[in-house]
Amino acid sequence: MNEQDVRLLEAFFGTPLRDINAQGYPHWNLIQKDDENSILEMAVAGYAPEQISVKKDQNTLIITGDNSSYDTHIDYVRKGISSRKFNKEFTLGQYIDIAKVDMQNGLLIIGLRKNIPEEKKPKTYDIGFENKSLICG
Repeated sequence: MNEQDVRLLEAFFGTPLRDINAQGYPHWNLIQKDDENSILEMAVAGYAPEQISVKKDQNTLIITGDNSSYDTHIDYVRKGISSRKFNKEFTLGQYIDIAKVDMQNGLLIIGLRKNIPEEKKPKTYDIGFENKSLICG
């Protein structure tokens, strides 16, 4: 990961990269689509949509899952796929909103959009030219 990627992640999540990388299960990817849109993918194979909760509280994205009750009545000969709860929290950067949440092929897909208010966006001004001086009147 290059320095630009590190800065992008830190700006997007509003937290130092060491805090982002410290989080374990489930594994996730962040895909930068363009300057305003990103996708957070999370590996949630074995979870049904009703076993996962995605919510935003202030600037914190909270993702929880619990599939531990799924296999309570199954008599396994071998159980190699774990059933467990998880809680994942991300501190989002300023103006980041949830655009869409989907689940596809074992991935939880969360569309993230940076919605900067118009009054906070940089403004560019056209330079006019008139043969009158504002200084000399």
